[in-house]
Amino acid sequence: MTTYVFVYGTLKRGLFNYGKHLEPAIDAGKASFVAAARTSRADFCMVLDDKGFFPCLFRAKSGGCQVSGEVFRVDADTLAALDRLERVDDGWYRREEVAVELLDGQQETIKANVYLAPVSDDLIKLERISNYEPEMNAKCAIWFCENML
Repeated sequence: MTTYVFVYGTLKRGLFNYGKHLEPAIDAGKASFVAAARTSRADFCMVLDDKGFFPCLFRAKSGGCQVSGEVFRVDADTLAALDRLERVDDGWYRREEVAVELLDGQQETIKANVYLAPVSDDLIKLERISNYEPEMNAKCAIWFCENML
């Protein structure tokens, strides 16, 4: 089984979790990069958590935007590993299929899985962003090394 996954944060190419999770899957032939992409509909909000560097995406009741990211084709093992990373079974994120526009010149729209955070009052109050930038990721990597290793 092959599945498309839309990533918008630390799993994007060159960022912290890409090197730990997607890059090894690509090297093993279990995943491949498809294209840069964005959500087809402007009904999402992306915020940085209260530490200021973990991106969270959720459905907006109002004031949403299109969110930029990347699409990967992954096998069942890689999808299961991403579910574990995003703590789907613990309720941290849920995986949902959404329409995304591929930005490869063809302007094709496909369905891809994305990890969405549950909406909370705390998330709604945070500043919204439409793209997770490398400098945000650098803060994430430093925090992870200081707190998780």
